[in-house]
Amino acid sequence: MKIIDSSCLICLLVEINFPESFDLWKKEGYAVCIPMEVYNEISKSQTKSKLEKSIKENKIIVLAKIKEEDLAKFQNRHPNLGRGEIAVIIHAIEAKNKEERYYAVLDDKNARNTAQRNQLKFTGAYGLIKALNTKGAISLEEFSDKVRKMKKSSFRIDIEGI
Repeated sequence: MKIIDSSCLICLLVEINFPESFDLWKKEGYAVCIPMEVYNEISKSQTKSKLEKSIKENKIIVLAKIKEEDLAKFQNRHPNLGRGEIAVIIHAIEAKNKEERYYAVLDDKNARNTAQRNQLKFTGAYGLIKALNTKGAISLEEFSDKVRKMKKSSFRIDIEGI
């Protein structure tokens, strides 16, 4: 399961226009998921129509809403994280505890640091695309094109620092 945060989702759906990546991950045996909290964040943006299309086509699964008290408790310990990031991390912790195959997909540095402290498997939008290239699901040319689009977009990424 790939549990994706809103910034990574916006990058894939809008910034580099690569919703096919969700199908490619499904072919690799992963469900592509977003927490309900991420859905709520995205549904208030211009990305909503692309997200709705991917959900309707069964490319993305919306996970159950996390109890408000659990979100609040985690937020109190990590006030620098948004609700979507917190939900991704909580779902990843649950998947880890159930010994399920998962990755938390986060690009925010604070969220990644929190995932690391919780010994979670995590990556970002760039890592997702790079892994598709490594697995042979996309060519080096496709990978290079997507990275070029990332660099030209408003999406903030330090590829050299990954």
